[in-house]
Amino acid sequence: PPPPPPPPSVDFLALLAGLREHIYNDISGFVAAQQAEMREERAARETAERERQKQLLTAVSAAITRDLPVQIEKLLKRELKSLAPTVAAAIVEAQAKAKSAGASDGKAEAKAIEKAVTTAVSSSVSSALPAALAAAMES
Repeated sequence: PPPPPPPPSVDFLALLAGLREHIYNDISGFVAAQQAEMREERAARETAERERQKQLLTAVSAAITRDLPVQIEKLLKRELKSLAPTVAAAIVEAQAKAKSAGASDGKAEAKAIEKAVTTAVSSSVSSALPAALAAAMES
């Protein structure tokens, strides 16, 4: 068999230790650079996300303060226009009942009309308003 190789010299071991240290420093520098780059990218994404959230909040706020009241007003006008014949019929009916009951007092007649109008409006609007509001908010 061949003789065993000679033990490594001291210079070789020092060179090997230097190479290890150099490789370690290179890898450490690379890892640090990658971490810094990732932190910068994360900060940029977070800034962009905050800006998008701010824009969305502004849009929603504008819709609530400007657009929603206009939509509600249009909706109420439309509902009240369709409700006018029902209210008129209720008023005529209340007047007829008050006269047939012999109420010559204007207060009693006004009270009967108020009750009829309140009943007609509340039954009509309370059933139609939630659905119409939901439709207006979706658009």
